Amino acid sequence: MLFFNWQEAARRKTRLLLVLMVLAVIFLSALTVLMLALFEELQRHQGIDALLSSPGLLLTHFTPEQFARVFMGVALVVGVGSAYRIASLSEGGYRIAESLGGRAVRADTDDFYERRLLNVVEEMALASGCSVPGVFVLDNEHGINAFAAGHDLDDAVIAVTRGTLEQLSRDELEGVIAHEFSHIVHGDMRLNIRLMGVVFGITMLAQLGRILLQFGNGARHNLDRNKKDAVPFALFGLGLLLVGFIGGLLASAIRAAISRTREYLADASAVQYTRNTEGIANALKRIGGYELSSHLINPRAAEVSHMLFGAGSLFSMLDLFPSHPTLDERIKRLEPGWKGGYLPERNPLERMTEQMQSRARPQAGSSLHASLAATAAMLASRDLAQPLVAEQQRKTSDTMTTMGAPTEAQHNFARTWLQRLPAPLYQAAHASQQAPLLLLAMLLPADETESQRLIGQLAIPLSDRNDLQQLHAGLVRLADSDRLALAEIALPTLRDSTPNLRQHLLTQVHTLVMADGKVSLFEWALTLMVQHQVDQLDKRRTISSGHRQISQTRNDIHTLLATLCHFSAMHSDDQQAAYNQALQLMRLPPQPLPARASLEQLQGAIRHCGRLLPLAKQKLLQACCQCIEFDGRVNQQEAQALRIIALLCGCPIPPLIYDAVDQQDIRYQPPA
Repeated sequence: MLFFNWQEAARRKTRLLLVLMVLAVIFLSALTVLMLALFEELQRHQGIDALLSSPGLLLTHFTPEQFARVFMGVALVVGVGSAYRIASLSEGGYRIAESLGGRAVRADTDDFYERRLLNVVEEMALASGCSVPGVFVLDNEHGINAFAAGHDLDDAVIAVTRGTLEQLSRDELEGVIAHEFSHIVHGDMRLNIRLMGVVFGITMLAQLGRILLQFGNGARHNLDRNKKDAVPFALFGLGLLLVGFIGGLLASAIRAAISRTREYLADASAVQYTRNTEGIANALKRIGGYELSSHLINPRAAEVSHMLFGAGSLFSMLDLFPSHPTLDERIKRLEPGWKGGYLPERNPLERMTEQMQSRARPQAGSSLHASLAATAAMLASRDLAQPLVAEQQRKTSDTMTTMGAPTEAQHNFARTWLQRLPAPLYQAAHASQQAPLLLLAMLLPADETESQRLIGQLAIPLSDRNDLQQLHAGLVRLADSDRLALAEIALPTLRDSTPNLRQHLLTQVHTLVMADGKVSLFEWALTLMVQHQVDQLDKRRTISSGHRQISQTRNDIHTLLATLCHFSAMHSDDQQAAYNQALQLMRLPPQPLPARASLEQLQGAIRHCGRLLPLAKQKLLQACCQCIEFDGRVNQQEAQALRIIALLCGCPIPPLIYDAVDQQDIRYQPPA
């Protein structure tokens, strides 16, 4: 599975980054020793003539003790600087986007370009199996650029400039967003943040030198008796500034060594995502023909240039070793026959025509109640088990091979699903007031009398109860798989709520789930999704406390595999056999099938298994597949349980597409 190989490659690059950082510290320490030696000899001989006549004097200062002291000092400055910068980005992509002047796009926005952007991001998220990331717009930036940032899949954001929104067509925008999604699934985001920390730490020497130089210059303008004492500070600061400048060059070289090849991979992955070479190629051509190109005016552009879709600044000390290949090189990789020539800037008439031709979704001001009533009538004749979109897919393990690289069928599935989703439900999923009610409505039973009784037990205002009834009427005949996909779209809207409102929603979810004293697979899945989203938003748990081996998560693995067996349609004997076969794949000894785990136990197991090393996580998901495929028959519930577990463990499984003739089960012949 390429996804896990990419994740492992990102871990190897992180180790390479650490090695390069240590080498940079050693080199800068040697320069600092040389600078101190020069400074000391100048003070001793009161001039440079003696040094010119005896240059070997400087080498006498390169003693192990002196180098060790300097190395510790330089390592302390670089280490503290790196740790400080990484800690300042502990909130992940949101902090980075906001530091560049980004504004979070509200899910219920009525801006044409922002709605188109949200639609493209949601389509890409559904096709790839990722959680829908936060979306930001850099309103003051009119160059064509974008970036993805965050620590992991759960706190990822995608930010685009205003120029990207207005200058690119939908196909070109899809190419750019697909490029950024590839950075998300390849594990590049966490590496980018660590790279920012390393670059910041290395350039801290220059900052320290500048402070000492300013202090020395300031002291020389005070009383005469301070002038002589101030000169050493100024000279030492000037020396550190020079060492820091060289450190900046090293940081730029390190960044280029880590980043350049990833851009080619992301461009190629964008083509694989969209099956449209012209989309991303034309976006690059549009940058080349646009007056503002991809440049950003924000002074932090140079620091984050390795994260951007295109070059972010005209010139910087950190850009002497570019982190991106040239536009021509990238275009020729995509279109080998390209003869040159860029695309011109789009004029206002083109953009106006595009808006008029677009078939936009209903706006927040439209009548939700009337639309939901019509939706309920439309769905009334549908089979409850029939998803909105269905195509043939043989095995869950087949789908897992496309993790991080969705097929054309899965991309078409996501686009068609969004188009066929009833507009009022899509509208409600994006409205900050309606989305929490939509999640609650999904948990109400089909029986109208029972659903009204449960609504009466909820601690919500009367007006919300009426809205909840309307939403329930629109959802009642929607398949569980469609409800979960709709929930994935609605969950990011919780970012617009306060922590108290999110906790209140979670309490109401538990009230509905436990109302009948038992938990269905759908209730289990939706509760875990809501709990996971609330935890991420309120605790901002973005920095993992370390990776784990299979031996460290043995009990958690038992819990996950047993849960899948319990939710299967297999006989108890087959459940036990499937469980032991999965344990054998994990190289764990067989044991009796444990009892059903509680939601709290399952949530803890998912959290711990999410910290497994990439290749160990791959083996776990293979064991999960083997569990539900044991009897040669995988139903929708089993497949959706697998997908939710994988999603919450940070492994994006693309949509599981079902055969239109047999919506309940996916049948296949076991391999010989």
